[in-house]
Amino acid sequence: MRNLVLALVLLTALPVLGATPNPADFTVTINVRCNRLRPKHDPFEYQLMGVTIDGKPYEFRTDARLGLLTPGTYKARLMRHRWKPEEDSIDMVYEILLPNKKTLQMELSGMGYDPCGTTD
Repeated sequence: MRNLVLALVLLTALPVLGATPNPADFTVTINVRCNRLRPKHDPFEYQLMGVTIDGKPYEFRTDARLGLLTPGTYKARLMRHRWKPEEDSIDMVYEILLPNKKTLQMELSGMGYDPCGTTD
């Protein structure tokens, strides 16, 4: 009986302990300017987004099972930034804070051009 009570307490505490993101952690302002769906090789599609960060255009890829992200300004945080000088390559992952306080990760898929075809 004691184990059952402990299990119930832990299970009810999990949503509280869950990852409700702290908005103060999202210090980067990004502007999602355009997006489109691209088919993947598996059953899911992915979303390609034209994003501006610090005035520079990038293209990011993210899961599109929930639909397209509405263009607009969002707060984000840098989750991973690796530069491999021996390969002259960059790997970046950002996490966007959505209005419903959930997050969406996006991975760098292009840089050095404007994927939206226009400039800010």
